[in-house]
Amino acid sequence: MAISRTVAQCLTVLMFLAMPSITAAQRPIPIPKDQISSAGKIKAVQNGVFHVANVGGDQWLLKIEAPANEIVLKGKATPEWLRPGMPVTFRGTFFKNKSGQPQGEAQKPIDELKVFSLREDSKAGQKEEAKRGSFLTGGPKKDTPMESAPFTVTGILVKYKGGKMTVSTGETQIKAQVASDAKIDVDINDARFAREGDEIEFEGWHYVGQKEQIHATKVWITAAQPLGEKDAKKQTIAKSGQPTPDAGSEEQQIAARQIQIAIGRARKLYDAGDYPKAAGAVESILTDWNALFDSGEAVAVKLLQPRYKQLKLVHAFLEMEGVDLPALRELPEAAATP
Repeated sequence: MAISRTVAQCLTVLMFLAMPSITAAQRPIPIPKDQISSAGKIKAVQNGVFHVANVGGDQWLLKIEAPANEIVLKGKATPEWLRPGMPVTFRGTFFKNKSGQPQGEAQKPIDELKVFSLREDSKAGQKEEAKRGSFLTGGPKKDTPMESAPFTVTGILVKYKGGKMTVSTGETQIKAQVASDAKIDVDINDARFAREGDEIEFEGWHYVGQKEQIHATKVWITAAQPLGEKDAKKQTIAKSGQPTPDAGSEEQQIAARQIQIAIGRARKLYDAGDYPKAAGAVESILTDWNALFDSGEAVAVKLLQPRYKQLKLVHAFLEMEGVDLPALRELPEAAATP
């Protein structure tokens, strides 16, 4: 009995000693990574993935890590792009109340405004820019109810309609009219507004052997066109009463829907790694795509525009995997702009 107990104890010790080696064998081996820093132009955006290409012919599929170390998007915007919830800062002239604070609405339309992202050092409020006091006596100047002065206003846009905005500074709400041709600067940390054609610089990493798939930790994006420009064009056309392109016949609409379904199927095949079947699906789509174009370009542009980015992205994915595909018949530049 004593021998059996001794043997059992020895086996227990041996099993304990063997555990680290078993655990080490089960521990996943980390895949080596390479760092990358480059720049290019955004060719397409879908589901948070950027298809980026540079002048040298390099192409990447870029996804921004969460959380990223730095995201910057700069550019211009039209007044139509403004939305409640955006932090803004602008300069305007207001009447002052007895406390020296702005009251009522800005005396003139605001012709310059900046949209920015809140940071730790961001402070909302309104600050008078004019110096107070008499130049001759140096004494304080008494406020009058109708005295006016320029103020710099920083706060959150809480209401915006028809160019009329209400900005909350925390202390009060400031109202002003935005000029229809106002110059709007954008400096935000939100890449969701990036679009096809924008310039992008990035830093990040990729797994060894997967150099086309970038995990970006820093991105700097410069908008190629003013944000909201498309919305402004739509409103101009609507006001002018210009006719919009025909919605197409029932057969053309059915063909467009079938193309959309086929694009989704091709994307699933690609995601599953079945590149040959995905390529076959895309080739079939391109045949239907060209046929719809031949039936009437204006109608095709209207029907295919919502599906253009999806097909272009799948087409690019497969080409990056070395698949030889027929060229994609592109939409006119104006229609393809997001």
